[in-house]
Amino acid sequence: MPDFLQGKNKNGKEKTKMRRPVLFFFLMVACCSSAFAALTVRIEYENGQATFESCSNARNFELTDGEDILAEGSWNLTSDMDPYVESSVSLTNPTSRTQTYTMIITTDVLPSMSSCFYSGYVSSSLKADSGGGYFSTVGSTPLYLGMIDDSGVLPLYSSISLNNTGAGTTTAIAEQSAGPLPGGAVNETISIQHKFKLGAGDTVILNGYFEVVPEPATICLLGLGALSLIRRKK
Repeated sequence: MPDFLQGKNKNGKEKTKMRRPVLFFFLMVACCSSAFAALTVRIEYENGQATFESCSNARNFELTDGEDILAEGSWNLTSDMDPYVESSVSLTNPTSRTQTYTMIITTDVLPSMSSCFYSGYVSSSLKADSGGGYFSTVGSTPLYLGMIDDSGVLPLYSSISLNNTGAGTTTAIAEQSAGPLPGGAVNETISIQHKFKLGAGDTVILNGYFEVVPEPATICLLGLGALSLIRRKK
């Protein structure tokens, strides 16, 4: 290893002040790299699905079965190393019948956590077409499900049904939120899942947020580990 990384001068003597900046530099690089974890969006419909890997934060999308357009809209997504994932999605059903959609927005978590607290919220609104609007949850599946490593932990809006809303109008659905709640380990990912039925020609706008943070004991252990590492280097 080069002398400057070992904390030595040209004469081979220790330069203890050199080690700490180098250590902090590599820690900063590791932290910054986790801030750019890829976002993945998967949209499922009754007869198939489409997955958008490493998607950009804001984009328009179109879902087809090869011939017909089954869904179209736009999203604006945000994630960070905290870690959290935030989504604002507008989806239109351009078909001539009611469709069932599932949208899952996922981001990587780096580094993993042995235990955490989590919280989240969801709000939405329905834009009806000229024939009136229809929007509902599907069976016992909630409109919003916060997930840790693909396992649901935070359900919100277990039941919604809007039928025959005024033609061409927008109907807002009040925000629901929960947390912070104690959770288990976070190994790889956190996600938001939206599942719903949407009437022909109608548009739904969904705003969701899901966050996990280390529990206080984990934060203390991380701090003690950093102090121990610095003391060892001294």
